[in-house]
Amino acid sequence: TGEAAAGASIKVTVGRQADSTGDRKASAFTAPALLGPTVYIKVGGAWKQAASVYIRVSGAWKDALAKINVGGSWK
Repeated sequence: TGEAAAGASIKVTVGRQADSTGDRKASAFTAPALLGPTVYIKVGGAWKQAASVYIRVSGAWKDALAKINVGGSWK
């Protein structure tokens, strides 16, 4: 697991190797661009990347569209 910049080449090797003739397979692909902005939250003094953002509406948690005010405009 890890992170890669958009457009970076990634090589993955999967399978098992019981001996030198094992059936491992390699695959390569290009990292896609993120689907949206990355959100960070401060937890215990350290910044961590958020996987999802939820808000509570009428007692139920719902997926939220996070926006930030940058230079007077919401993004």
